[in-house]
Amino acid sequence: MDDIRKEINIMSSCRHKNVVSYFVSFIDDSDLWLVMPLLGAGSLSDVIRVKAKSGIKDEILIATILKQTIEGL
Repeated sequence: MDDIRKEINIMSSCRHKNVVSYFVSFIDDSDLWLVMPLLGAGSLSDVIRVKAKSGIKDEILIATILKQTIEGL
């Protein structure tokens, strides 16, 4: 539980356009709920799975994804 609390503290302090926002968390019975914005398209993995079934071939697109990921880190 301490590790989860640490992670929630890190998430709540992170404010970057490339990182999903965290609003609040609560426990209901034995379930932990995290309230975050709904990302309708899903994760990057979901988008790639649907739009680029055989992988991403465009090096500029790969570079853009990596750049945005690094900026979020």
